[in-house]
Amino acid sequence: MRESHTWQASNEWVILPTGNLRTRGSERLIEYVLTFFATFWHQKVDYKFNLIESYVRTIEAQPFDEFSIPILKKYKYILESKKVMALYNKRVINAIKEEKSVMYCFLHNNPKIDHLIINSGKKYLISIDNGVIGIPSLDIAKFYIENCDINFDIKTHILDYFTKFNDDFYFDYFVFLVLFIYVKSLIIEKKDYVSTQNFVFVSDSLKMFLNLFDLATLD
Repeated sequence: MRESHTWQASNEWVILPTGNLRTRGSERLIEYVLTFFATFWHQKVDYKFNLIESYVRTIEAQPFDEFSIPILKKYKYILESKKVMALYNKRVINAIKEEKSVMYCFLHNNPKIDHLIINSGKKYLISIDNGVIGIPSLDIAKFYIENCDINFDIKTHILDYFTKFNDDFYFDYFVFLVLFIYVKSLIIEKKDYVSTQNFVFVSDSLKMFLNLFDLATLD
């Protein structure tokens, strides 16, 4: 597999640089990467949270109704997620500064259980049209979001997978990605049934993820 020398934001998902930054020995590259992450946080993450805050403040200023109450009750989980995202974003940036070696590979980029075919005892992964080169954490983040409501021990399977790396970086990046994908999916428009249902669903999903992986400080 040929080494990629670029940092990418493919289809809005964050894909970390591939390969070993140290072997390339480029301080200019590392500086570019850090600038990319700082810009990404400001343009994508901070902007989204500021938008959410303005949305909630507007609702607070209006008379309470059947739409506003669920949003205001769930907002604390959005704030908790922002705090955890900031922490794990900092951990990822610190890993970049340390010039860690990072394993990269071909990613399916759309992992679903129905894309796994078993024939004559052999397993085949199909539908690889969205494949990219990147860090395995991205596939695991998307796998979690796609399958977290299925009745099986997804936490154990994911943690077991990350133990083979002997490096917290991959799990840290996984946490950041899951939170980012959920927050990005929030619909911030007028106060109506669709927006409220979306806000409640995303908030509950964030709460479940934070509690499942022991990341939460809220009950």
